[in-house]
This record gives sequence, structure tokens and C-alpha cells, in this order.
Amino acid sequence: MNSICFDQADAAFTPGVLAFTRVITADKIGAQIGSGPAATEIGQILDADIYFASSDSQITFATPAALAANARAYDLLLTHELGHFVGFSHSAVWSAMMYPYAPAPGTFSGARPSPQQPDAPLGEDDRTGLRVLYPSASDSAHAGSISGRIVPANPLSLPGAPPCVTGNFASHVVAIDAASGQVIAGTVGGWSCTDPGPTQFDGHYVIDRLPVGRSYTVYAEPLDGVVSPGQISSALRPCVETRPPMRVGRLCRDALFQPRTRALQRERALGRETAILQRARFLRRASPGLGRREKSVSREQRSSAERCAAPPHKWLSRDYRSCAQSAEMHPGARQ
Repeated sequence: MNSICFDQADAAFTPGVLAFTRVITADKIGAQIGSGPAATEIGQILDADIYFASSDSQITFATPAALAANARAYDLLLTHELGHFVGFSHSAVWSAMMYPYAPAPGTFSGARPSPQQPDAPLGEDDRTGLRVLYPSASDSAHAGSISGRIVPANPLSLPGAPPCVTGNFASHVVAIDAASGQVIAGTVGGWSCTDPGPTQFDGHYVIDRLPVGRSYTVYAEPLDGVVSPGQISSALRPCVETRPPMRVGRLCRDALFQPRTRALQRERALGRETAILQRARFLRRASPGLGRREKSVSREQRSSAERCAAPPHKWLSRDYRSCAQSAEMHPGARQ
């Protein structure tokens, strides 16, 4: 059951939070909540609930017609939360409905909704996002796509390891209509994924479902302002394969640790004794010298003369007196 709650306490209502939406999605095909329908694709929304902080006496919500100087625009907040309801994350485009911060009390950003234009508050970034999430095969007017890579001017600024990092991660890439100057869409890039993986952090980005027949200016900027990459979940989400079996992509690992990771995954399906044996075999393969008997002779096994030939700080305690006497008898033997 999907619900909208106006008077329910929740730990997520930290200072400054006006409303939030709790969304549960499927991480595998067949996942379900209780007796609800099973998911048919990865990322499918299984449940979504909206919560408003109406129990806070210092917060007042109002519709545009009754918007007072100290009230928050209920229409804007509800439309924003309904965006999460249908699968949106936040947007770093300030004019978008999915921008994570609400306008000041008593104000309403964008055009107000009307019977003739009920989606008036939506920005072009919101509309582009809807077309990406719910594409229509017959929509040929919005079939444009822009893609590329964001790389640093100085390649030495990239980390030396792991080897899959070849571009900037979590760059905010924006497409602007060259004629009107209007922001049409923004995205967070930084990685790409080709079946079966692993993810490559190569600075890749793609902006789909753009209006065709237009010219665009594209720019990239770091998310180091009021909106951070952590507020945009797609920036931190591993890629998902686009063809069956639709597995969640693996993060990049180098050749040294990849075999060990696979060994741990195999242990989950094995019995404890078998897992211990296989782990021991893996360690022997990874470290050929591990477990072999040391062939060198210990100090205790050496002759007294050999032990005394070592520097005094390496003498054994039981040999100290005899070695000291030998040194006194042969003062020229040690430099």
C-alpha cells in the first residue's frame, strides 16, 4: 500500500526536513514485499510512502491560493515528493522541481499550476527525466542524445590505482538550449558499464531523450556547492546490465584482489569445511612460500664459533660469557 502521511513521527525528520519519500526498489528479479507482486525488472518500485512534517508547529503548508508569508507551498512539496514516488532522485539544476531545497516561505518557484497546464511547476530537466524513466517508442520528437567523457586537464591528477579510474567522477553535466539559454537537462556522470562489467570510472556521461532539431551547449561543473553527489543517488549506484540476466554491475577491482573476492563469493555456497580447505588452497596459490618449512639454519643450531662471530648485540644470552671470553682472547678478530 502506498500512502501519504501528514501526522506521523519519523527519525528522518531531522532539522530542516519538510517532507521525504521512502522508496523500496527491487535489487533482483522476483523480489517482493509480503504478498505483493514480484518484480519483473531490477529497479522496479515495490513500495513508496510520502511523509510531511505537519506535526511541527513551526511549519505551515498552504496551496498557492492561500499562500501566506510564513507558509510553505504545499503544491511544490507534494509535486517534488511525487517525483521520488515515480523514481526520481534529486537534481542539481536549481530550476528543476527535483532540486533538493524548497523556496523560501511565502514564495512559489516557477509558474503556478492551472487546469490548462497542471504540470506548470515542472522544469525542462524534470520533463526530460520523465521521458528517460518512462520512454515512449512513438516519441520521435525527443530522441536526441548527447554523450561524452569528462577528463581532467592534467592526467596526473587521477589516482594511479585502481586502473579503471581514467576520468572525473560525479561531474554535473548540463545541456542548454543554445537559442533560448534554457537548461534542458542535467546529469551526473563519471562511469560506464559494458556487460558483464566491471564498472569503469572513465568520466562517461549520457543525456538522453532531448528534443531533436536543436543546438545545445554542454558544460560540466563539480558538485561542490549546496548540492553534493551524495544527494543524487545515481552518482553512487553501480551500473546495471541492460540485457538479461540483468545483474547489478561490479565495482572495478584490480587483478590482485579480484581472485580473492571471487573465492569469498564461492564460500557462501559451500559447507564450512569445504570452504576452509579451498581457502587454504587459495592462500598457497597466492603466496607460494606460505606454509613451507624454513630451510635456513636457526641461530641455536649454529656452532658456538659461528654464533660468536656475529656482532655482540646478536649473541645469545647463554653464549654471552663464552663469546666475551673468546673476544678477549682474540682481540684482533673483531673490528
